[in-house]
Amino acid sequence: MNSNIKVSIFCETYNQEKYIEECLQGIINQCTDFKFEVLIHDDASTDNTPQIIKKYEEQYPHVIKAIYQKENQFSKGVSIWQKFQLPRAQGEYIAICEGDDYWIDYYKLQKQINFLEQHPNYGMVYSRSLVYYQERKEMSNEVIGVPISCIEELICGNHIPTLTSCMRKHLMSQYYQTIKPETHNWKMGDYPLWLFISSQTLIHMLPETTTVYRFLKESVSHSTDIHKYKLFLLSDLKIKLYFKELYNLPSSEEFNKCLNRIFYTLCRTCIKNGLFKEGKSYYKKIHLKYLDKAKKKHLSFFYLRCFIYYFRKKILKTFIKTHL
Repeated sequence: MNSNIKVSIFCETYNQEKYIEECLQGIINQCTDFKFEVLIHDDASTDNTPQIIKKYEEQYPHVIKAIYQKENQFSKGVSIWQKFQLPRAQGEYIAICEGDDYWIDYYKLQKQINFLEQHPNYGMVYSRSLVYYQERKEMSNEVIGVPISCIEELICGNHIPTLTSCMRKHLMSQYYQTIKPETHNWKMGDYPLWLFISSQTLIHMLPETTTVYRFLKESVSHSTDIHKYKLFLLSDLKIKLYFKELYNLPSSEEFNKCLNRIFYTLCRTCIKNGLFKEGKSYYKKIHLKYLDKAKKKHLSFFYLRCFIYYFRKKILKTFIKTHL
């Protein structure tokens, strides 16, 4: 570890020529009394993203350190943080900002490191974030980021914006060595890491808005592709159940409500897209006591659609058997 570098910032990017400069400039603008490095991983972009990164790399050679892939690693299921970023990180702390997001508080890193240095019993600190809807080109009034104090709260919902996070490096290393996420095929890299850290130490949210999360129509966590969206929801479910069992966490009302929301969303998504058999399987897992009046009404409509589908199917089978 280079003792001169305090923080290593992970920045992953792929075909983000429209956004990467704003991301890098927000990082470069950080006012700190310590040195930091920006570890950029370009995952074989086919647009001008590499050229923009190279411009910054030439301008800030001791800060910007890039990897330019020739083949896309994410599509191969490779964990970018684990394989490429963490092994070369020289800092004692890790901060994250993906290439389509950006930081707006010039003192974000300084505030976070000050907190962690003054509170050795805390392993991670994060903050609030604004949301920018790219398709509408509009900054929302919505602010994301909710105070979480323990794993029992975090397992009920991921309210930590990744782009605001800053953690102790040794905790990330322990996570990969202990949990071995590459063996679980999870569709998200941040949430299980947060759960592990919250099981080992305290986490804290600064009550300030320091970043802007860019909401894109198509991303890992948001997709118009029904199968991708469904896999993301199922991965969220698997992560929650895995850590609940691993740490023997109680089945609280909040946790049951959380699972119920996932099953309801899966049911709604499947039936809306004509996947009636799968939708029916999720319908059976839903507990009505956790649903409000509107959702109960929607659920009745989902069940009716399933009933009509199977009724028509039965009539068709009978017709074919009788007439053919």
